[in-house]
Amino acid sequence: MGEVPVPPFADGASARRFWRLLLLFLHQAKRPGEPVSFHHFLLAMTIDEHAPDRTGARCSSCAQQYPCRTLLRVALFAGFPVDWTPHGLSALLVEVGLLGRSASFTPASWDWYDSDYSEHVSRDAETGTWSRRRHGKGENYDKVLPVGDDAAMCRYIAGYTFGSHPFPFGWAVDPQEVSDAARGTSVALQHWGEHSQYPYIASHIDCGTTESDS
Repeated sequence: MGEVPVPPFADGASARRFWRLLLLFLHQAKRPGEPVSFHHFLLAMTIDEHAPDRTGARCSSCAQQYPCRTLLRVALFAGFPVDWTPHGLSALLVEVGLLGRSASFTPASWDWYDSDYSEHVSRDAETGTWSRRRHGKGENYDKVLPVGDDAAMCRYIAGYTFGSHPFPFGWAVDPQEVSDAARGTSVALQHWGEHSQYPYIASHIDCGTTESDS
């Protein structure tokens, strides 16, 4: 899909390319022949709302530094292929509030602590691989656990942003609220079934990624 600009962006054009490529990446996250799903379309609407402003410095919707935390959470969880560095990704996540300021980092080390445990991750200068030492209940710094290369370390750091699950996944839910929310969903799906037949959506049925492409 070509090179994805890496934040912080040099200009508005780079920020807009990042946003467009993310939308196209998510758009391709289905198999050819599958219809565009209701939720697929709603996700595109959400990301579309969080476009960069003209300068590329801030989100045109929430005014956060770009890419904003909404865009970043989606991009990281989806595995959008950005050539992050562990240091650059950490700085960006702290800036938008997806990583607590208890995280400290340099290009060759990464530290995290809270009331339950602390962790030190370091990069071997010769091999370029990262390993971690963690201290918590029943654990000590004597045990070294491999993390991997810079790409693996970025995935590891990104995992810290997935701790809070979006409601209702992983939450205790009031059955009455489920019942209340269910009212009208059949009408919503009927509306989508009709709307999805419009050519601007139906023409995308052949878009997507086959297993051989991945």
